[in-house]
Amino acid sequence: MASTYQVELDDTSPIISYAPSGDPLATNADLRKGWSPAFSNISLIALGQQGSGSTSHVTSCDGAIMTIRWIGTSIQLFGSVSSADYTILLDGSLQLGFTSSRDTNMLASINKLSNANHTISLVAHVNSTGGLVAFDKAILTVSAEVAK
Repeated sequence: MASTYQVELDDTSPIISYAPSGDPLATNADLRKGWSPAFSNISLIALGQQGSGSTSHVTSCDGAIMTIRWIGTSIQLFGSVSSADYTILLDGSLQLGFTSSRDTNMLASINKLSNANHTISLVAHVNSTGGLVAFDKAILTVSAEVAK
């Protein structure tokens, strides 16, 4: 059995894609238009401001998608939801039974996958004013062969 490693991906990792992307040049980000970065010490930043603290990507856009492509055997997604919902797609198939946990901030955990290419997508479902989906990080399990 090959050795495995856990790799943590921050929400700012370039291998994570967000669609639609919010307007990064807006004075005040409109989360209804797409994903925008947020910071723990400033929340949403305006043009010319520098964020500080930990980051997350947040949206109030119904149908906004966050996607990660990786090679490995498991993935965990972390973040939070408020007055919203989400669905998880793995390799194009809907995954059922995920709800966010306030205790762990875990949005989804998928294990025992074949050690192969995978794509996971989180689709935000925001149907009320003030609804919010936030993505903070992912933890991937990859084999030693991939890590080399």
